[in-house]
Amino acid sequence: VPIDLDAAAPDGWEEIAHPIVLVCTNGKHDSCCATFGRPVIRAMRDSPWRDHVWESSHVGGDRFAANVVVLPEGLYYGRVEPEQSVELLEGHAAGRIDLDQYRGRSTFGFGEQAAEYFVRRDLGLDGIDDVRAVLIDREHHEFDVTVAAAEGRSVETFGVSMRRVMTPSPTPLTCNGPDGVSYPVYQLVELRRTDA
Repeated sequence: VPIDLDAAAPDGWEEIAHPIVLVCTNGKHDSCCATFGRPVIRAMRDSPWRDHVWESSHVGGDRFAANVVVLPEGLYYGRVEPEQSVELLEGHAAGRIDLDQYRGRSTFGFGEQAAEYFVRRDLGLDGIDDVRAVLIDREHHEFDVTVAAAEGRSVETFGVSMRRVMTPSPTPLTCNGPDGVSYPVYQLVELRRTDA
């Protein structure tokens, strides 16, 4: 039976044709999010983006505060400074990712996000849709990820071999975090073009 989704939609809903920007300001989870997120929200609200910016509760990754998520792509940015925030959004509007603040894409797992980042950094690809993780093979803490990357009009495939290691932190990772914790780091072992 065919379903008319437009007719089934509840009254009062409207399609949004522009990005929605979430900035985590949840000081209850960790005060870093409020400490660093509030100035970013203020900077964005004083910009042409003001109608697209929402304050958000926890989005994950307190240690990366101020955290910004751009929807619908699900792009995560971390350690965003107020003076960078509007430029980051202008880049997004132009189809570019700020690789210095880029944390990854919510539709990818952590290993895929790391592989995507390594390919982007190596090739200098900052287009939102330039890189896609295709296949991941994981064994314990070793990862092999196949990534498709668009360079100009051609699409090439890359194999990314990584290892995940736990790294002790010399300081607490967040404003409210405990001492003596470790965090995962993905180390690039090899990046190679493949014939896939």
